[in-house]
Amino acid sequence: MIHTFDTEVAELFHDANIATIFQNLCYWILHNKTNDKNQKLIEINGSLVNRYFTYNSIQAFVQQFPYYSKKQIETYLNKLRERGLIVKGNFNNTGFDRTCWYCLVDEQYWIDKYLGVSKKPSTPLPIDETPQKDDTEDSFKHYSNSETPVCFTESIDTASLTCENETTSVENLQSFHFPKRGNAFPQNGKSISPNGEMHFSKTGNPFPQTGKPIPDINSYLKPNNKQNTASAIRTTLQNLDPTLILDSEFYPAAADYLNRFRVGEEYLIWFYNYLKSSKQIKNFSGYFFTVFFREVYIQRYQAQLLTSKKSLDEKKDLLKEYICPVCGYHEQITQATRSCSECDSPINPVADDIPRLKGLYRMDDETKELYISARSQALRSGGNVSDKLRDLDRHFGLVG
Repeated sequence: MIHTFDTEVAELFHDANIATIFQNLCYWILHNKTNDKNQKLIEINGSLVNRYFTYNSIQAFVQQFPYYSKKQIETYLNKLRERGLIVKGNFNNTGFDRTCWYCLVDEQYWIDKYLGVSKKPSTPLPIDETPQKDDTEDSFKHYSNSETPVCFTESIDTASLTCENETTSVENLQSFHFPKRGNAFPQNGKSISPNGEMHFSKTGNPFPQTGKPIPDINSYLKPNNKQNTASAIRTTLQNLDPTLILDSEFYPAAADYLNRFRVGEEYLIWFYNYLKSSKQIKNFSGYFFTVFFREVYIQRYQAQLLTSKKSLDEKKDLLKEYICPVCGYHEQITQATRSCSECDSPINPVADDIPRLKGLYRMDDETKELYISARSQALRSGGNVSDKLRDLDRHFGLVG
């Protein structure tokens, strides 16, 4: 595998390891922005803004960067947060999900830089005059013998960048071919997804992000784990249509194909009925054999399953009455409702937090703005954040 980094970030921290982790976050945030995925509302510097997120667990990072320890990765991520380059969020559906969400504070600057568009950051990057300890030596302890991590940078002729790069927007990112740069992942090699799996690149769009947060129990489509066999496929098709005559080589090839996509007899029945519904097919056996191995039908089948599941979920997601314990506002909510529409406090807050939320609700706008700004600074300052937040709440009279 090949990992790269931005020399600007490496110089900022005096550490190429931190820059390597940061470059990986930039890659997946750009991927999600390109595909308009995982955009969330987050508080940054006292203001609520929309940012695109990437998500990963520490264990997934360890699998992706085997030459770093768990402690090293946690340290690198914390340093990126403390320096104000990234913000950590939590948008998981379940409490036991340890997946962490990350976004860029100055998203536009780093994405433009990734794409080769030269711009200045909206806020100057802080300079650390004191060189920090280089963890590179420690990271080599995780290698055996002479195995070493591969990191490289290449120079780029900025004069060769056309004005077309200067006007790149989100709308045309879908068909954008990323330039080959020293601090970008090569498009013609292999890419590493958040869960450490390898993906061969495809032209145009970036690679699919396969590492996903832990879903709610039974909230996803379960793949078929039963292995298909040639004899089972032959039996299923004969039961469907005894007149369907196929070459004997078809059945073992079909079994391997279905096993690769982890689908089973249900897909076979769906595919047969899907083709049978078309009245334009004259030589059904020949057409069946010809198009069976086209992945587009697998995609249509999975899309129909997702649509059916979504319809069932919507029926389950019924409205219910809710009275906010903070402001007393009465409204109808669904399972997807996260906060009160009147006071913006979370749905069903814990009892110990209700007095603070009530005080925040009664607070005037000017004081509330000061409180939010101070709370944001406390969250980014590091150290014992919990004590700082409690002191802040007492200072603003939110708790006794």
